[in-house]
Amino acid sequence: PINETYNKAVRKNIVDITNEHLTLFIKVPRSQHSAKILREMEVEVKEEIVTQNPDFIISTFQADSHHHKWLRGNKRN
Repeated sequence: PINETYNKAVRKNIVDITNEHLTLFIKVPRSQHSAKILREMEVEVKEEIVTQNPDFIISTFQADSHHHKWLRGNKRN
């Protein structure tokens, strides 16, 4: 049930890449254990985004509320 809750929330991620900006929206799972799994994977998620998009400078995760997190980036000059 924990993995199912985690997978259900993570499937609703949105990545928006334009010429100048990159935005990753993650819906945080409602269960405490599933949210902990996501917190532990934040570094790996950020590394994957940086690897796939080397032209962008990526910030750290920012919590919009308890249910959403954002990762934003700007294109290098």
